[in-house]
Amino acid sequence: MNKLSEHASFSAAVMLLVLTLSLLLGGCGTTAQQTEETQPEGPQVYYIKSDRTGLANTPVEIKSTGDAKISDMFLALRDGEFPDGGSALPESLELDHTAWQDKTLVLYLKGDYPEVGTMNESLLRAALVKSMLSVEDADSVVINVNGNPLTNEYDAEVGNISADSFVDTIFQNEHAQEIELTLYFGAAEEPLLSSEERYATVEEGYDQATLAKMAVSLLIGGPQKESLRNVIPVGTEATDITVTDGICYVNLNDTFGNQELEYSYKLPVYSIVNTLCAIPGINMVQLTVNGSADVVLEEGLSIKAPLEADEEMID
Repeated sequence: MNKLSEHASFSAAVMLLVLTLSLLLGGCGTTAQQTEETQPEGPQVYYIKSDRTGLANTPVEIKSTGDAKISDMFLALRDGEFPDGGSALPESLELDHTAWQDKTLVLYLKGDYPEVGTMNESLLRAALVKSMLSVEDADSVVINVNGNPLTNEYDAEVGNISADSFVDTIFQNEHAQEIELTLYFGAAEEPLLSSEERYATVEEGYDQATLAKMAVSLLIGGPQKESLRNVIPVGTEATDITVTDGICYVNLNDTFGNQELEYSYKLPVYSIVNTLCAIPGINMVQLTVNGSADVVLEEGLSIKAPLEADEEMID
């Protein structure tokens, strides 16, 4: 049995167990916690879940007004105590001052900021932006670190960040279960990919699109193993993910195709394709960039048609 088939068989067994438990527990009469769409209005502080698969949020009381609201939210983010998780901000990071550009809130930070493109930085950015947008009437947030605009590893400014820049977080309820996802990151030996098993928390009623969103979000965040490397271009965002008839449709922003990489674009393409094809029921992946599949990533590499997993790229 090949590697992808082994992962798929294991994941299928786990998914069957999850569905069975969900049916058994379905009549218990418990009420699930509210998801992000039904969260009560008002300031929400976002923090990293204990399993580090994403963010959770909790209401926070902000009594101050004006710019003081932003400072108080920052302190709640950095110094808050979360029994089922932890702060996404390091203790050494400080909010120096703020400014406004029309409906955009500019945060001037100073101190230690994680390397852009890592999981820690992705979670920090998401928690910071979502928390600030919950306390202020702003459309987006711009981050400035130690006197300079936040940039990716290619020195391109990250720019305006909205709440829609992040794949929605799935919140836990009493029926939540952990399943295993197989992610493919860059291996130490180019041009190959290597797998990393990660556990994700899902609620009853989840579907393949839910798993696909979580898998792509984790891919963008980067590996946990030091021997692996993130090959997804920095700044890449998945703006829409759906699954129909065994094909997973993934739309990426134009950062994915507009950067020159030190390695072949086959690595990020099949990092996504191989990861999603390891999810039971997903047989092929159709990538688009800004809604178009007519994109030239490099000579001989086309995404015009759905792609199958490529086992030859796995070490």
